[in-house]
Amino acid sequence: MKRLLAFGLLLAAVISCRDPLFDSLPRYMREHGRTLPSYGGTSSTDSTQEPSPLEPPAPPDPSVYVTAFHYTDTENWETDSLGAAELLFFKDEELLLRLPVETPPDPERHRIWDGSLWTDATDGFLTRVFRDGEEVFRFDGQEQLRGFLIKDGEVHTLGQRPGRDGLCYRIDGREVFSSPKGTVIGSPSDPEWESGALTPDGEEVYYTYKADGNYYVMQGSKYHQVIYERSADAFYDFRVKDAQVLQAYRKGDVYYLRTGERELALNASGSRVTSCKLVPFGADVVLRGVSRISSEDFLFWYFDTSIPGIRNRISGKSARSGMVFQEDGWLFADAAADGTLLGLNLSGEKADMPQGTYYLATPQCLFYKDGHYAAALSGRDGSKPTVVYDGKALTYSFNGYFTSVKLQ
Repeated sequence: MKRLLAFGLLLAAVISCRDPLFDSLPRYMREHGRTLPSYGGTSSTDSTQEPSPLEPPAPPDPSVYVTAFHYTDTENWETDSLGAAELLFFKDEELLLRLPVETPPDPERHRIWDGSLWTDATDGFLTRVFRDGEEVFRFDGQEQLRGFLIKDGEVHTLGQRPGRDGLCYRIDGREVFSSPKGTVIGSPSDPEWESGALTPDGEEVYYTYKADGNYYVMQGSKYHQVIYERSADAFYDFRVKDAQVLQAYRKGDVYYLRTGERELALNASGSRVTSCKLVPFGADVVLRGVSRISSEDFLFWYFDTSIPGIRNRISGKSARSGMVFQEDGWLFADAAADGTLLGLNLSGEKADMPQGTYYLATPQCLFYKDGHYAAALSGRDGSKPTVVYDGKALTYSFNGYFTSVKLQ
């Protein structure tokens, strides 16, 4: 209760400095039964008491999986025009894999899934997909994977072809649907969507692409819904939940979130919304955004789809800051305009950081799930690359930067 009160006071202090943009999160939690997690503190039960034989054993602590690009010791990876790099894959402190990568290295060409490292590479004529360095399948053509999902033992990929060559949805490398033109909506860099631009929903897999002024929401190989570009001034994102299409868009100065036939207006007057994304939030999907409110201040917030007017907000110093969240809490990394990390905030409380200078190289260097958190901090000015997680820290020795982290 003390931590909940502290979090409420923190938000009240932030909100009091500006015109109200959003309602308070604690009020929402009181009214709708959602609570923040408790970190630390004392328990009302005796910690020395032996557990009952009928109680299930506590789950094991998750392992830290982290990826990084490593360069030769003579290169300054922050300032030099770099050549080839190696991709490093660690489990906790153990180096599992060291793989060569294309030049220039692309953080979106690898991903951690169920404790394995999945990578893809192309020579312009052929695209190959690997698991832990071993080829799983290949297909003709050049594709950048915007979506990746393993479902029922099958590998689903959504590839963007370069230029005006369109896109292709595949299962185990086999073409399921393709369009000779079109741009995939969604990014593999969003930390909340493990599957990138692909959205699993029940037994189905959905994705969206734009072509000829329309947005096509696909259900596997079938057209699920067509949305016309002229119906709004700008569209930002599309996702599917319970077979209903959720849309984030703007009409004039008002931002909207549509779920099915329900249109919710976000009152963002007095600020400039710089980005909008739909992200999962427990059983719901919410609108996550960033607003610029002054030359030096930004707001990171979410807008709940289930109950209009419910949202959270936290202040950051630049758009390079990052936020990941679920119903039980969140992790926020406040960063300066050059990416230098100013601090970590865990569900309203300051999280410990090592001494030194660090920055977040990609959005996937933040992780939060089921009360566990991790931040992969790339070192600057002689600071060692360090992963902080669940109140602990792991330090690594390589010349380069982290690209992603997961606790599994």
